Amino acid sequence: MGFPVSYSIFDLLKTKYRGHVLVKDLLKYHKKQVKMLAYLISRKHVPIKKRGHPGQKDNMYFGTWIDAYGQYFDTAHFPDSLRQFPFKDVSITSRKPYPQEYEIGLPRQKMI
Repeated sequence: MGFPVSYSIFDLLKTKYRGHVLVKDLLKYHKKQVKMLAYLISRKHVPIKKRGHPGQKDNMYFGTWIDAYGQYFDTAHFPDSLRQFPFKDVSITSRKPYPQEYEIGLPRQKMI
């Protein structure tokens, strides 16, 4: 299958370390930088217009993660931080980004 069924992915680690901050503690660290041990479940690539460079694109990702106690959390990864800290591996699920309006030749309707 490629992933454990009767164990947590964290049980396969050679260390007992599970991170200093867990999902249940995140509100205590609002607007602070923290280090967490988590497993990337899914990421979604979102091409965006490059600021200050018309016609050029940049990359952004949204990620869904799980901590050692089975709690999920989501993250947003902006272009500057992705250049500094790129994803090193693929997640359990990934898919191509949604097509842009110009790629499919159909205007997108704005939600009201």
